[in-house]
Amino acid sequence: MKKMNFARVSSSHRLLCFTFIAFSILVSGCGGGGGGYSSTSTSVGTTNVGSGTSGTSSGSGPLSFTPPTRYTPITNNTPTQTTFGTGYRGSLSPSDLLMHYSFPITTQGSIATPTYPGTGQTIVIIDGPGGTLQSITSDLALFNTYYNLPVCNFQLIDLSGGLQSASGYQEIALDVEWAHAMAPGAKIVLIKTADNYMTSVMDALQAAVQLPNVVAISMSFGASEFTEQTNSSYDGFFKQYPGIAFLAAAGDYGGNQYSQNYPAASPYVTGVGGTSISGLAPPSNSNLDEQAWIDGGGGPSAYELMPGFQTNYMIALNDAILKANAGMRAVPDVSYNADPLSSPVAVVVNGTWSLFGGTSASTPQWAAIMAGLAQYMGYSNYTNLLKNAGGLNPILYQLAINHSNSFYNVTTGRNGTCALCTAATNYNDATGLGVPVVANLYANFSSYAH
Repeated sequence: MKKMNFARVSSSHRLLCFTFIAFSILVSGCGGGGGGYSSTSTSVGTTNVGSGTSGTSSGSGPLSFTPPTRYTPITNNTPTQTTFGTGYRGSLSPSDLLMHYSFPITTQGSIATPTYPGTGQTIVIIDGPGGTLQSITSDLALFNTYYNLPVCNFQLIDLSGGLQSASGYQEIALDVEWAHAMAPGAKIVLIKTADNYMTSVMDALQAAVQLPNVVAISMSFGASEFTEQTNSSYDGFFKQYPGIAFLAAAGDYGGNQYSQNYPAASPYVTGVGGTSISGLAPPSNSNLDEQAWIDGGGGPSAYELMPGFQTNYMIALNDAILKANAGMRAVPDVSYNADPLSSPVAVVVNGTWSLFGGTSASTPQWAAIMAGLAQYMGYSNYTNLLKNAGGLNPILYQLAINHSNSFYNVTTGRNGTCALCTAATNYNDATGLGVPVVANLYANFSSYAH
């Protein structure tokens, strides 16, 4: 997964920096609208748009990609980093994570496949420049062959005009391969931004929301918060499309009591934090196989006031951590496996396997969960429920109040040394509401539509 480092610049030219722990940013599409697990090849296309340049405006700034700091190429001399994973060289496999997070699954021997693979749904991944259609599809084919996954119905929309970045492509490979792994029936559309400016990210998002059957948009990146984020160009954009689940990485530099990553800090975006897994059993209070990842992002926003869904949760459960955020929006909302050392996943990058970790791995997998949910509920029921609720976050927090078995509340571990960085009962700034218990989440979520 990736690690994010966001340098501060003037508020009118805010720098979006991505320092990847082990992943780079990805936007791509896999799966067939009706093909599900078909082993036959489905459409693969690319659209090249733009010259690869973009001017700045108020609130914009360059988002810089740097090589991942915890990216580990696998060689014959590289020891496996886990002792319990069944994936490539001991890493966690899709089957491991499907079973660990209690997805509805079908099993053949020891291999699990999702009962709801996102068939008919579209996941959009927003990433920066990097990679080509040939490199993405070639690496994805190797990944699919190893894990016995169906061919990915992938579409590339390239707003960069073909700009290349090695670290940017690492993120793309991670995002595409693992969104497809967890929702192998979904179409995945990768949109590469024109350049590393926030204005270009917003252009990519404008393109994303116009695509058919989009149920989730994954954003494995972030910028230091900036004063303009609450205006109509940023928060206002996300607020316009409550029928789509926007998911963003909370960051990989540990807890922060003063500023979070944007767009994860937006109340209209679901911030995804990180955990560490030490065993494959489903998380529960009896086995404690999951704890806060030491580098996962989280804490109170610098500019966003606490939204109503968090206020209601705080009142209902008398939650001490949310009270400690002093009336400011708290991040993350949810979490997922992200530890590149204890529980990494493997990714094919330019034909070579590597180990990755970070909240940029958590985020596309949460998007895959939402694609499966949309198939489970039906696209119209899913989008109408999100619209009526005002987006995904109000439903997640209501589920945590009324159907707490939708999540495993991670109560051990830390993501830093700040006062709010220790995992605790109920909401906490290290792991949010917790990690998904997917079968329960689907059933409880669907109950709100009836």
